[in-house]
Order: sequence, then structure tokens, then C-alpha cells
Amino acid sequence: MIPQRLLTLSGALPRTRRAHLSSLAGLAAQSEARAGASGGSSSSSSSHVPKPSKRSSHSASRNCPASLFDSMEQAQERLALSHRNVCEQLLQEVEKRRKRGQIPKPPTRALSTDDSLAALDPLKLLQRMQRNPMEPPVTAERAEGMVEAMEQTLKALTSPVLDLSLPEEGKDPRLVVVGDVHGQLQDVLHIFKTHGPPSEEVVYLFNGDIVDRGRYACEIWLLIIAFKLAHPRSVYVLRGNHENEQMIIRPFKMGGGFAEECLSKYGQPVLSAFQRMFKLLPLFAVLEQEIFVVHGGLFRDASVTLQTLRDLPAAAWRRNYPNPLSSEQVAKGEKWTMEEEILFDAQWADPHYGSGSRPSSRGRVAVTFGTDVTQRFLDDAGLALCLRSHRVPQSGRGFEPEHNGRLLTLFSASRYGGVLQNRGAVAVLRRADGSVQDDRNDLDPGDLGFDSSFSTASPTPLKRMKMQIVEHDVNPLKGAADQQSVAAATACQVRRVVEQQSREQENDMEQHALALICVERSALWSRCYALDTGRTGLLERNAFCDLLSEVCGELSWSAILSRAAPWMGAQEVAYGEFLSTPSVRWFHHGAAAVVTMARASAQAELRLSGLVALFDSTSGLVTPELAREALGQLLPSLRERERHQLATALFGEENSKLSDVLHQLALFADPPDLTEPWMEPALRRLSTLVEKHHGPPPLHSALIRFFRAVAVDGSDLIQPEEFVKGFQNLGAYHCSGDHEVPLLHTGRLYKLFEVIDGNGSGTVSFLELLLAMDNRADRPELPELPALEGALPALLLVHKAALLRMCRDMDPADAGRISVSNFMGLVTALGDVLGRPFAPCERSAIEEELEGSEDLAYSELLGGFQVHAEGGPFKRSGANSRIE
Repeated sequence: MIPQRLLTLSGALPRTRRAHLSSLAGLAAQSEARAGASGGSSSSSSSHVPKPSKRSSHSASRNCPASLFDSMEQAQERLALSHRNVCEQLLQEVEKRRKRGQIPKPPTRALSTDDSLAALDPLKLLQRMQRNPMEPPVTAERAEGMVEAMEQTLKALTSPVLDLSLPEEGKDPRLVVVGDVHGQLQDVLHIFKTHGPPSEEVVYLFNGDIVDRGRYACEIWLLIIAFKLAHPRSVYVLRGNHENEQMIIRPFKMGGGFAEECLSKYGQPVLSAFQRMFKLLPLFAVLEQEIFVVHGGLFRDASVTLQTLRDLPAAAWRRNYPNPLSSEQVAKGEKWTMEEEILFDAQWADPHYGSGSRPSSRGRVAVTFGTDVTQRFLDDAGLALCLRSHRVPQSGRGFEPEHNGRLLTLFSASRYGGVLQNRGAVAVLRRADGSVQDDRNDLDPGDLGFDSSFSTASPTPLKRMKMQIVEHDVNPLKGAADQQSVAAATACQVRRVVEQQSREQENDMEQHALALICVERSALWSRCYALDTGRTGLLERNAFCDLLSEVCGELSWSAILSRAAPWMGAQEVAYGEFLSTPSVRWFHHGAAAVVTMARASAQAELRLSGLVALFDSTSGLVTPELAREALGQLLPSLRERERHQLATALFGEENSKLSDVLHQLALFADPPDLTEPWMEPALRRLSTLVEKHHGPPPLHSALIRFFRAVAVDGSDLIQPEEFVKGFQNLGAYHCSGDHEVPLLHTGRLYKLFEVIDGNGSGTVSFLELLLAMDNRADRPELPELPALEGALPALLLVHKAALLRMCRDMDPADAGRISVSNFMGLVTALGDVLGRPFAPCERSAIEEELEGSEDLAYSELLGGFQVHAEGGPFKRSGANSRIE
């Protein structure tokens, strides 16, 4: 969870295996700033014991900009919980239809029995990741074998409770407890370096939430599994709320991302193996009969004891957490069973400072537990401490003692998501009669971006063990481009990118909220009209927000309205005007789609030879047919008639030169951000030189000839030295030196190169050069292609994650495509699950749009939604309005 006081802007580089696009990604959550008192870090052998309090007095001196939501993460998790029922019910409905032969079954895969797939030296794998953490460490086949071997190991467990003892081997036997790491490989590598890799001497317990939000959860899991298979008693993992199917299938921007990451690196078979394995992970651990470990927290049912947990049958815990009850079920008095409550609370509960159980801000089905709950559970079990994870401590440190020192929150992902400035921490346990080693003695401060380490004693006295809490602060993993010197201009660019992503993710939440309004428009109209007894057309704002929560689900509606509908009054809402404006379009293509494609093409650093091959332009000419075919590859969700319309609007109906085609595409991408005033006139002068020496005009044709003359190493990319030498040979120095353009000496040419290198790769592609130097004409008018509009697209958008989940299930080969008939079967099943069967005219509308397609690129198809409101509460322009 992201507390309000921790957020600040930063950036981290993601990696995908198949995409060329290199872009900054960070968790776009910022919260209201709160001032905190200053405090220092304690040393390794410090005897200082922080006193638990309702609000920690320590602050890690973190800057905190304001934000739309109290917690973006809470909003994301509320959405995940609210849509859990639909995904599960859709899966069941599809299985029924498969049995009836209405939807074909995907081919089954047998579990691997080849021991060589699972056998891998974990130390060599660790060294490989330390040397180059950005590269996939194993093949897809080996990854699948490793996960399946872990699955077989977990099947041997008979209880959800692990009873663990401290190791006895070695000079300094110890057990290290690790909290949430959320895909942040840099933290795990630092922890292994600091405390030693898993072995007979050093045992690790990971307390859940290894996946989602960060981009390297696959690598972390494969590393853990490699050690587990080599040394079965050296590493253990408990399940967190994110090791569940409903969380991992959500995209990164909605708080998930593991499915997206795993599919991009290893494909559907490995993801399916992970999904099976996650259900087998245990939920609890008891350490030396003194510490109880759980990811979330304790239980709403006061009768639950440690023995209750030990007695849970396998069917009660070897499953995903239960679906929230619908409003109709609650109205009928239906409740979860005690076993379902235990499974859910173990992964989702948080502490509060009062007594008993209370509702949680994470959603209507989640709870918080008080001091008395902790004390009663521990006293009954004869334990001293409950150690949990699940949320970032409010203090900005990696740990937080609560409930009179008998509850400890431990969080291990430092600089969480690339936007917080919190520390991470681990708990190191040794026998009470043993000596405490300084875990920082062998650190290399320059390795892995390591900044500092801090240590303190246990916040609660233990009899059998000594606990040492060691904090760390590790920089995010960075690609090769980031390892170059970071000048002021680059820092500004990073801040702009992160701020833009923050806005885009807030927009995603708003678009989802407004789609919910479209789906429930009729019910909202009726309810608003009933409440408006005076027929004024107005409702009190708080009452309107309460109504939205009741009908559409628990979101931060007041904050959403403030941003999406700033024209509305602070006290009253003109509900008729508000409810009539939002609409959702599907199959919408036009300028926004081309802008997205052009920007991605520029950032992907496509080589000139690749562009020639894409447009099949060995002769230098591109026919209309070739242009349409290339456009279809760049925008695979386009149907034939749409490709024809867009290609005609972009490139005309005659043969075109390749340089003209690229010039037209470049008009839809953004030119580089020139950081100094002299750069724009300097580029004009250099353009004149290119046209003079490599003409005839137009400039974009001359730029191709210049590029080919300068990029002489065969890479189809210009190196910095080639860029500088190329323009020096044209006479760059002699065409400058006046009041408008200073002398273009070597240093200034290198500065221009850095600016033109838009993705920071250290090389310049032809499209990057074209964006910087080409004449910027007006963009051609593109047709806004017809789109489906209304409640049907809104309904599909709201449940896009469930549809994607089922599309992937029907695509075991990981081709990214399914048949039209299978997709229509899914849409029909979704309508039946929701109790809103689609009318024949609605089915016909979709089938008409899909006519002529044999199969569908389902990710692109389900990315073709747009939330639209003419002059109303949500109006965005360009690509930002498009749901990605």
C-alpha cells in the first residue's frame, strides 16, 4: 500500500523481451504531502529500540507532492476486488460451454518430467543476474520446467502453516525474513549480497507479494526456485495477496503486471505454471515457536486460533482468495464461511490502533484488526510477535512496530515503484545465545547502486532468538543509457516523463470510472430522480458520490469528479448533465492511433533497413498496396477498409518515395525537446547544409542520403562520433558563430546529438534524425473511422481484464490471436454471466465490425476503447484519450 506521505517523483527503466520500445515506467501514484519530523538512522549494533506509537515520530526526510487519490494503490485494489466475481464466473461459464462444444478446448500440456530442466546451479544464476540483470536469465522451456518442479515440491505440503527453526550449520546460522519486493530485483540482489545467498547457513523466508508493479518478478521467482530446488531447506515463500490470479492479470498501470511481464518474456505456458504454483503456496509460518508470520494480518473472527489454521483442509487454502459477495447475496444474508474469511484476511488485512475489526479502505470486503486481536491471538498460541508485510510503513522506513510492540510490519522494496523514497528492510534472526554479526561489513557501496544500510534491534523482546532489523536503500535497476552521466536536461526529461505517466494513470482510473457510469446509466438516472424530490435537477454532492459508490463500486468518486468534471459545483451536482455526457467508443481509429504508432516507432529505434523491409521499398518507391500492408502490421487491430482509408489519407493513392512516407509518419510523432535557445536555429542551419550537400530537395530525401553516408559501420544507427564528424565535414563550424547561432564546435555538436537521441540509447536512428531536422508541416487530416458506441463497449471496457484473461487461456501457443468465433463466444458468455444477455442487434454490430477477419489480435482489439464526452466531464485530446 502507498501511504500518503511518502510519494515523490522518480523513474525506472522497464524491460520487455519482445518490444523495442524503451520507456520510463513508474507507479503513478502521488499523495497529499504531510510534514514529518526529522530523524537519523541507527548503526548496525545499535541498542536503540523505537517505541511503537500511533504515528511514528521518525521521518526519512522524504518529499511528498500532492495527488488526486488518497492512495492510487488502494483504488487499484478496490477495482481488483470488485471485479473478482466476474472473472471467476466467466471462467466457469466458458468451461460449461466447452463441455457443450460451443467453445473449443485449448490443447493440454503435460507437466515436465525432465529433471534436467529444473537442475540449475543457483549461484551461477545469481552471478549472471548480478552481471547483467536486464537480460532474461533462462529460456522459456527451462523456466517452465523450474516452475513445474516447484509446483511438485509444494504439493507435498499438508498444512498452510510452516514450522521453521533457525539453521544450525555454519559459523553464523541465521534466518532472514523478507517483506514485499514487488518485482524489484535490485532489492533482492542487494539483500543476497548483504546477508549471503540462501544456503544451509542462511535460510530465507519471503513473506509474499513478490510479483506485480515491478518489472523483474520473473527473475526473482526463478532465482528463488533455483535455490529452493538446490537447497530445499534454504528458502521458503508465503503467499501474498498479489500471488493471486485476479491481481496478476491486471495491467501494470492498474496495480498488477505480472501476467503482462511473464507473457512478454516466457509466454502463456510459463504463466499458467506460475498460476498453478501460486495456489499451493502456504499462508503462515511459525518461527522457533515464538514469531507468527503472515502476509496480510489477523482475522475478523475472534475464535480463530493457530490450531484452527493448522486444521484447515487443503481445499480451503489451495485456492485463490474468495470472491466478494454481490449486493444481492448480502441482501439475502449470505456470508463467507470462516475458512474463506481466514484465507482472505491472511492476505488482505491491515492493522489499526483501536480494538476489534473494522472496515478497511482497501474495499468493502477487507478489514483491519486492532491491538486486542493481536494480543489475543498471540497469547492463545504462546507466541511473542506477529510479523507481517503488505504495506509501506507510514514513517518511510522499512519497518514499523505497532500494537504495543507485538506486531511488526516489514517491507523490503526500497524506493517503491520508482516513485517513493522509502527504505526497505529485512529481519535477521539468530539464536539468543549466538553473537550478532554486522551484516554490512562486506558491502561494496558502488555495487548495484547501493546507497546505505541501517540496522536496529528488535522492537519486541524475544526469548529464543535475537532479531536484527537491517534497512537498505537501493537505486532502481537502470539500462545502459541510464548509466551515462545524467545532465540537468536529462533529469528534467525524466521528471516530465514521470509526471506524464502520473497523469495517464490517473486518466486510466477516471476512464474506468466513467465507463462504469455508462454501464449503470439507467440505474443511476432512476436513483437520482427518486432522490431529487424537488425536481430541481440537482443533488447534494456527497449524496451523489454515495450513490455512485453504491451502484458503481467503491472508488474515490469525489476526487474523480473534481478532476473529471471541474465545471460542477462544490456543493451540488447537476446529475442530468453529468450522466448524459460520457460515452465509450470501440473500434475507434484515427489520428490518436497514428500518433501512438508514430511515437512508438520513433522510440523503438527502428533501423533504416528495417523500415525499407517494412514498406518493401528496395526500389525506393512505396505502392498504395504496400503502404496499406505496412500500416496493418504497425496497427494490427485495423480492418481492411480502415487500413485503406487511413493509408489513403496518409500517403495518397499514388506511388510514393520511402522518404515521403516516413516524412508523413514523422508528422504524428513529437520532435525532440530542445533544451537551449540556440539549438533550434542551429538545426535549421544544419538542415540547410544537408540539403546543399545531399540534395536535391525535399529535405527528408536529402536526410536519407546524408544518413546513409554517415552511418558507415553497417549498424544503420549513427554513433556520436559519426554524427559529429558528419556535420563537421559539411562545414558546421563555418556556418555558425553569429548572434543567432554560436560556433558549432565539437562540444555543441555532441549536445545536439544527446537531444536528438530521444530514447537515450546512445545512438541516433533515422526517424530520430528526421524528427529533429525535417520541416514540420501541418499534419494531414485523418478520417475518424466509425466506432461502436454505447453501453456495450462500456461493459466490455469495464471487464477488459477478464476478457484478456480468457483470450490468453484460448491462446496456449501465445500467438496473440484467437478466432472471431471464439471471441464472440467469450462476449456472449460475459453477457450471460453479468445477467445482461446481448441483444441480437448488439451481436450483429460486433460481427459486422469483425467481418472479413479470420482471427483477431486480441490485445490490440481490447485496447481500442476511448472514453469520450462532448464538452462534458471528461474531454481529452490526442493519444492521451485512448485506453492503452
